[in-house]
Amino acid sequence: MNDDKRTLLILFANGLLYFVVNQVNESLAPFSIHISVEALFLLFPFFYLNTGQGLLIVLITAMFVDATLPVPFGVHVILYFGTFAFLLKMRRVFRRENPRHVLLAALWSNFFIMLGLSFFTAGSLQNLSEFWFRFLCDLAFSQLVVLIVVGWWVNLQRKALLMWEIDVGAELQQY
Repeated sequence: MNDDKRTLLILFANGLLYFVVNQVNESLAPFSIHISVEALFLLFPFFYLNTGQGLLIVLITAMFVDATLPVPFGVHVILYFGTFAFLLKMRRVFRRENPRHVLLAALWSNFFIMLGLSFFTAGSLQNLSEFWFRFLCDLAFSQLVVLIVVGWWVNLQRKALLMWEIDVGAELQQY
């Protein structure tokens, strides 16, 4: 087993993000606003870790999110793995050095995860226009939050690893 702590640190960061987002959503509940920034769970493993470690982090994070939400178990695993697989196919296009690429990967990933969740969980509500209006409002707020937070969040995780003397910038990405 690898003796560095990068997997545990990123899992801890994902858990912290999940907790903070749930607290924010609880505060926004009276306004009928729900934000979803689940793409942020996938970005750091995609851009900075090798494929094996990234898949492990995505799997554990997805299982944690599945266990805490009232959705069929495995929904987040399917969505996260599908999104992560798409990102891996685009690994030669998206460069971590370019903030626009990080932002674009985050926005598209968040859109696909939210759209997938709506198809998996909505059932007969999908035929109602109110459902899609609510989805678009939540999507707009979520994308705005992702737009504001993504650069800060990725840099925070990178700096946390640097505090433990793990330099992820010097490593080559595995293709």
